[in-house]
Amino acid sequence: MIRVEFHCHTERSFDAVTTEVDLATACVSRGIDVVTITEHDVFSASAGAELRRKGVQAVLGCEFTCERGTHIIGLFLDRDLGVSGRSRREIVSAIRAAEGVVYIPHPFKPGTGYFTAYDADELLHEVDMMELFNGGFRDDCDRDSIRRMADDYGIRLVAGSDSHAPGHVGFYVSEYEADAADDLRAVFRNQDPRLMVDAAHRGVPRANNWLQRRRSYQWLVQRFPPGLKQPVKAALMKLRPGRHRRHIPRYVSVT
Repeated sequence: MIRVEFHCHTERSFDAVTTEVDLATACVSRGIDVVTITEHDVFSASAGAELRRKGVQAVLGCEFTCERGTHIIGLFLDRDLGVSGRSRREIVSAIRAAEGVVYIPHPFKPGTGYFTAYDADELLHEVDMMELFNGGFRDDCDRDSIRRMADDYGIRLVAGSDSHAPGHVGFYVSEYEADAADDLRAVFRNQDPRLMVDAAHRGVPRANNWLQRRRSYQWLVQRFPPGLKQPVKAALMKLRPGRHRRHIPRYVSVT
């Protein structure tokens, strides 16, 4: 069995404060074998070195923002595809051309969820994975629709923490009956994982409030200078240390 932490951001993203050392330390302490690094519209070929040094496999990717503000993730990338801000079809085509895995995060999240801007259509046949659970948007409760679309279009369902700070890492994990030496690209495309949540958390480590769910807010924060946003987030973390405390995870199934 391998435990995968999907959808992680580090300080390379405009709204995250996790260093790669933080990410590696959190993964080791929570028994995570594989982590996917998916920065907002940024790709770094050098990412993952600290994770690999600590025995955690790193899958490199990117969370692309399309022309309507929605997000599409590409996994197993080896370069910047240069398609941020383009149409959803251009983004999906570029990921497929790079032999990457197409992943839809938080499908119904206001502002950035795929299905807040688009209907289900033939393009979903090109999607490999979709989040049933997302650690940053707990109000995404239309799970029946997500499951139905996954069945209709042959999409694998996963859980992603969408971590932006060390205390978010490992809130949701996806467990596969596989070996660390297996071809992970094939595993992700061909297996349905067990979706797990860390029940040891006293509360949700990350959740959007009413303001953060507004499309105008999402538009604004993507244009806010990272040099200002990251220190503000770090200060807020210090004001709420209980939500980011270290603990021993206790994973239970959410399916």
